[in-house]
Amino acid sequence: LDAMEAEGIVDNAARIGRDVLGPALHELAERHPVIGEVRGTGVFWAVELVADRTTREPVSAALIGRAKSALLDRGLLPFAADNRIHVVPPCIVSDDDVAPVVEDADDVAPVIDDATTQSPDTDVAADEVSDAAPVANAANPNKRKLTGAPTITSGYGG
Repeated sequence: LDAMEAEGIVDNAARIGRDVLGPALHELAERHPVIGEVRGTGVFWAVELVADRTTREPVSAALIGRAKSALLDRGLLPFAADNRIHVVPPCIVSDDDVAPVVEDADDVAPVIDDATTQSPDTDVAADEVSDAAPVANAANPNKRKLTGAPTITSGYGG
């Protein structure tokens, strides 16, 4: 821990959460009704997915599965617990590493939003979530190949 502190890793993790990741996840929550709550500190965050913000009714396991599948399609390894997707990048993550992951989450959220507003008898095909956005773009075909542990819980990598 002394080495991590001396090398500025602890300070970086705190700054990323306070100045980059936390604000970006809270902005996603403002845009997407399916995000009921965002909570975290430093580089340890959870995004709670709900069918109804007022009642905080969790989304179904099927929708969590669809969100995980769509994130996997984008080169991320999501970690879900109950109705939460955990976002935990490595402590050495940079500001630039965070942006494409937040973009991916922003691409996936509208499809989950739409699924929560459909009647219970209506099912969303898995490919509707997976096709929500391309895996990479022409300007940066490897944008999901980020530094650090390869998960969205460990958030980033490939």
